[in-house]
Amino acid sequence: MNAVPSTPVANPTGPWRGETYYGVPPVRRSHWNWKVGTYIGLGGMAGAAQVVALLARGRDRHGALRRQAHWLGSVASGIGAVLLVVDLKTPHRFANMLRIVRPTSPMSLGTWILSGFGLASAVGTVAELLGARRLGRAAQVPAAIGGAGMSVYTAALLSATSTPLWAAEPRVMGARFGSAAFAAGAAALSLGARRRGEDATADRLDEVALLAAGVGLVASGLAEGRAVAAGVRRPALEWATSLGAVGLAEALPVAGYAAAALAPGARRELSLAASLTLVLGNIVMRNEIVRAGNASADRPRDTFRLTQPREGRRRTR
Repeated sequence: MNAVPSTPVANPTGPWRGETYYGVPPVRRSHWNWKVGTYIGLGGMAGAAQVVALLARGRDRHGALRRQAHWLGSVASGIGAVLLVVDLKTPHRFANMLRIVRPTSPMSLGTWILSGFGLASAVGTVAELLGARRLGRAAQVPAAIGGAGMSVYTAALLSATSTPLWAAEPRVMGARFGSAAFAAGAAALSLGARRRGEDATADRLDEVALLAAGVGLVASGLAEGRAVAAGVRRPALEWATSLGAVGLAEALPVAGYAAAALAPGARRELSLAASLTLVLGNIVMRNEIVRAGNASADRPRDTFRLTQPREGRRRTR
């Protein structure tokens, strides 16, 4: 009779010492891919743009920022809804989520936030096209409220899962997503202002983008530290990929905006380059966060380390 191989499981009465069940991940990776990552980036950027435009209402004499924010919100929510329906495989699943409201479910709340934000932005866009500026201004308030939710709710959605990288940094992820959204939203509005020749407005928006990107850079560093402290151990190549995404989304734009402030003669060109890099980098970084999180779910030791008491995390590698 062949001997049955022993199952390499941890001693239930002692500390975990790195054992796994034949290397099989104890949690299943999410099915989310570039479609969800792109939705997160677009939705956060457009949502934050609505908030920034509302806060700048006193300086937006001709309503150009408001109109641009409404357009961004309408286009981003439309594309986002399509991406989510494609990800869900059928429109019926998306429609079914609108039948109920679950305050404890980030996905349920997110569906309603997206729907409300998209509706308010669409109403504002149509109103501006028809010349109904009062309605366009009125729609700006609910659009900004929904936009604030769009900028951060996806952080709660990811961190509520069992995926090690996302679950390790719930609070920092909220700050990271929010700052990235506001940086990208301000950068997108700045691009429009430059195109219209409103350089003074664009300069103010660049300051907002610089501040938000700087906060995001700090939050990204804190997130990496929290993940390591929680037991997430990423291979060197994967860590370098994430570092590159952070550099594109935050470090390079910060350097570009700083250089623009110090070189007035080349301010316009440097501002455009920094804003374009930030908008693109925002999408890249969100997709990288989704990809890296799924990769962490494939590493069983990351999950086991995350579930250990703090002393156990320090002892095992």
